[in-house]
Amino acid sequence: MIDAAHHLPLVYKLARDTHRRCPSFDFDDLVSAGAIGLCEAAKRYRSRDGSTFATFAWWRINGAMVDWMRKTGPYRRADVEAVRQGEQFTGKFVSGDLDDFASKTIPPEETIGLARDVASVQARVAALPEKERRLLCLMYGPEEMNLEEAGRVLGMNKSWACRLRARAFAEIRAAS
Repeated sequence: MIDAAHHLPLVYKLARDTHRRCPSFDFDDLVSAGAIGLCEAAKRYRSRDGSTFATFAWWRINGAMVDWMRKTGPYRRADVEAVRQGEQFTGKFVSGDLDDFASKTIPPEETIGLARDVASVQARVAALPEKERRLLCLMYGPEEMNLEEAGRVLGMNKSWACRLRARAFAEIRAAS
């Protein structure tokens, strides 16, 4: 059995690195998420797989922090993935009140156009067939499921879900 406490400095190092790239998240919360990832790594590690525990734990800790950021933050999936890849966080909001979003990122004179664009896209999505609409809601809504997970919920494999998503996007574009 692995002594997880021995590897806590790795959690602090990864939390520091992540906090440096994404300072809007609390350092202590990142450490907590990382500690959960470390415990998970200690449970799942098998030395016969060929990697050292530190390497195995690094991926689990980093993944736990990114998952926590994705679940608790109002940020785009692409921003969280950029942090996972080591890039600097851009800090663009995507959830919450439209007025709040617009006031932080868009000049006031463009806010009206944005509201019209959002309403137009919402109307196009609402006009989609049920399965396509549900797939997009599962992937881009609060659940933020990946293609495979969303397909599983709808009773289809990843390949069919991908085709359905492509068809939905084509219908949305054609309506514009």
